[in-house]
Parts: sequence; C-alpha cells; structure tokens
Amino acid sequence: QDGLGPDAVESGLAFTPLAVTFAAGSAIGPRLGPRVREQLPQIGAASVASGLIASSIVIAVLGVSSVGPALLLPMLLISAGMGTAVPPLVNLAVRDVPAADAGAASGMVSTAQQIGNGLGVAIVGSVFFSALGAHTGASAYGEAFAISMMVQLAIVLCAGTLLAVAHARRRRHAAETANVAQDLPGVDEPAAALGTSEG
Repeated sequence: QDGLGPDAVESGLAFTPLAVTFAAGSAIGPRLGPRVREQLPQIGAASVASGLIASSIVIAVLGVSSVGPALLLPMLLISAGMGTAVPPLVNLAVRDVPAADAGAASGMVSTAQQIGNGLGVAIVGSVFFSALGAHTGASAYGEAFAISMMVQLAIVLCAGTLLAVAHARRRRHAAETANVAQDLPGVDEPAAALGTSEG
C-alpha cells in the first residue's frame, strides 16, 4: 500500500489469488500417489524458489507499478509451492511419533511454525526496510522487495536441501530395516518345526 498506493480493498484483492492457489496445492497434494506424496515438500520448495527467482527477474526487467499479471504469475507459483509443501511436511514431522506422544509432537510442530513465521517476518522485514531506507516510490519499493526475495530464496534453498537430505536418510533407513527383516528367520518355520515334533 505504501509503495504502490492501492487502498486496503485493492491490496486484499491482489492477494486473493494467492490464497486460492495455496488452498488448491493443499487439496491436490494428499490425493497423489504415495511416491509423489513423499516428494511433495521438495517439489513445493522448488516451486517456491522458482517463483522467487521469477519475481525478482520481473521486478528487475519490468519494474513495478502495480500488481499486474507479470508479477502475479510468479507469486502464484510461490503460493502453490507453499500449499504443496506445508501440509505433507507437517505430516512427515509427526507420523512416526508414538500415539502417546502425538499431542506433544503436534504442539512442538505448531510452536516451531510460529517461531519460524516470527523469525521470517523479522529477518525478511529487516532486510526490506534496510534496503528501502528513506527512499519512496514504486521503484524503491520494488528494489527493496527484490532484495528481500533473494533472502527468502536463500532460506528456501537451505530448507530444500535439508528436506532432500532427510528424505535420503529416511529411505536409506527404510531399506536397511527391510534388509534386516529379511535376514531374520520367519515365524512360520519354527511353528512348522514345532508342529512336526509334536506329531
């Protein structure tokens, strides 16, 4: 509102499509196959990173005078990526927790989300207003916005890397567990031997 001059209603309407794509990503993701669902956090992070890069390019090349289609489309990619990544990420965080600890785990996830939101606003907001300084006008706000997006991009890339590493470790652990289970004697063999000896 300060940078481009729209009123509160116009600003809200500009961000309404982002809510729609976030909801769509959240609804579509759980309906996909198991293998795809396992990759949704990484896919979502890649989508967010692509949207941030595209938004920065649009601002650098075209400038910003309004929230038009050129800027809205990359931002839709960001919101769709967030909608794709967040719900399965929460599920991955709590699905292996014992039932007795499910409440505590859910509370920890919620607390971590709130802390992350607060830190994100503080860090990115500080970068934005530091880059903006005392400048005014759409151009100054656009440049500060692009710089703050690069900070968000760095955070998303770090998160995506951590997700990929965690996924690889989970798959390796699952494979090792399966191999150990295969090496253990089957329960049917001792039962059959016991039945033979009793006979």
